[in-house]
Amino acid sequence: MPVRSSVQLHPWVRMRAKGWWPGDMHVHRPSEDAAGIARGEDLNFMVLVNRGKQDLFRADHWPQAPETQLADGYWAALRNAEDERRGGSWILNGLKAPLKLGREGSWFPPGLNYVRAARSQRAPGEVLPWFDIDMPFWWEVPVMVARRRRTRSIFCTTSSCNTASTKANTGASRATGGNSPAA
Repeated sequence: MPVRSSVQLHPWVRMRAKGWWPGDMHVHRPSEDAAGIARGEDLNFMVLVNRGKQDLFRADHWPQAPETQLADGYWAALRNAEDERRGGSWILNGLKAPLKLGREGSWFPPGLNYVRAARSQRAPGEVLPWFDIDMPFWWEVPVMVARRRRTRSIFCTTSSCNTASTKANTGASRATGGNSPAA
């Protein structure tokens, strides 16, 4: 005989009430679902990451605004993408324009091409676009880190990285701003 039971869930902590601004930097849902997710999970900010990269990178599917207000105190960033294939997973945040990378396969082009293309949209002194390494244990991550002398600009978030790069190449001490692969 079936039994019916009702359970009411309550959050164990209310981050906003404690002065925090909670968010989720990796949400795989369409923008139509964002308001419900943000309110349901009490997220002030969320980054929508579209798996359909080919659609996202088409100009006719490109979001008009980089972010949208979902409700009072709730926001979503819209111009983000994830390159998740066999070699690694990079989240490209705050893209300024669609990336034009051509046809994508399981292994080609390498993820570094996506990161370089996103990084090339960043103006001096700006933070966006930036990228996250989603899964640091995938094989492309150590390859990217090992190649960082040739690709140093992808790791830097500010113009101070140019100074750090120059100092590193001359053997002097490095500034801390250019050492993080999650820039």
